[in-house]
Amino acid sequence: MPPPTTPHDDLFKALLDDPRRAAAVLNDYLPPEIAPMLGHALPEPIDGSFIDEDLANSQSDRLFRVQTRDGRSAFVYALLEHKSSVDPATPIQLGTYLLRIWRRHGDAPDGNFRRLPPIIPIVFYHGRQPWSVPTAIIDCIDADAPLKEQLRDLRYTVHHLNERPDNALSNHRDVAAVFLALKHLREEPAAFDTLVRILELPAADTQLLKQLIQYILTTQPSIDRDGWQQLISAARPQEEDTVMSIAIRQWQEEGRLQGLVQGKAEGKAEGITEGMAKGMADSLIQILETRFHELDEDVKSRIRNQSADALSMATKRALVAPTFEQALDGLTHH
Repeated sequence: MPPPTTPHDDLFKALLDDPRRAAAVLNDYLPPEIAPMLGHALPEPIDGSFIDEDLANSQSDRLFRVQTRDGRSAFVYALLEHKSSVDPATPIQLGTYLLRIWRRHGDAPDGNFRRLPPIIPIVFYHGRQPWSVPTAIIDCIDADAPLKEQLRDLRYTVHHLNERPDNALSNHRDVAAVFLALKHLREEPAAFDTLVRILELPAADTQLLKQLIQYILTTQPSIDRDGWQQLISAARPQEEDTVMSIAIRQWQEEGRLQGLVQGKAEGKAEGITEGMAKGMADSLIQILETRFHELDEDVKSRIRNQSADALSMATKRALVAPTFEQALDGLTHH
């Protein structure tokens, strides 16, 4: 069973899933002496992770095949370190991941262990503490210079997002939005103008925008419906319905989870079902009041007396129904 993902992991992968955004990241963050050596072809994402399962909750990775200007292949390995403090074992872990990449490459039908492609590692870090770990395994080895020279090093580059000015994170709007979120939303509450800047940068109606909204709602749980409405009005006034519907779906899922927890805590034979129905009813009320108008107590009571199945169907209708009456269609009277 794969380990659970984190919001940092999901957002990082959503950013790099698009080859054009990945190309922008590499252009912005590869060492300046390396970037000009690459060709113009978009980076090719390679499936799979090389991170140990016990580290998957604190690290996320992406591997890309790139072409050099002389026509040969190389790899770029991007690692997001999202522990709150620096792990001194990072150089060894990263070295292990590079060895796994070379091993998989060499074991391929057309692989050749005598002609391994270069791998350029990049580490992104957004923890609280300054990065204080050596950037090469060789610098961790307790030996004199002549012996170290024999070992030859494998060095990587670290970009501490917290130490990079906001306006220097990237010229690509999607990349800048994600790195602003990773930089500023680790702790709550985030500044209103920062949230607006993050929300207004991405292109409209994209999976990345949805992922960013989910990241904001996950890392900033104190934002309520009114606060979210203010953010949308400031950042994306032309897309209020679309952006609000994404948030509502997220709140709906959270309501179901809260209901499950409540049901278990009450210890009733039907506690899980009752808890789920309560959370779904609260979510449906929130959707209807957001899209139409404030509900009177009779309507709220009618909603709260529905079964979980009926509430599930009503919630789907409420997200798309053109009128309030059609949104309520199908709910039984008690």
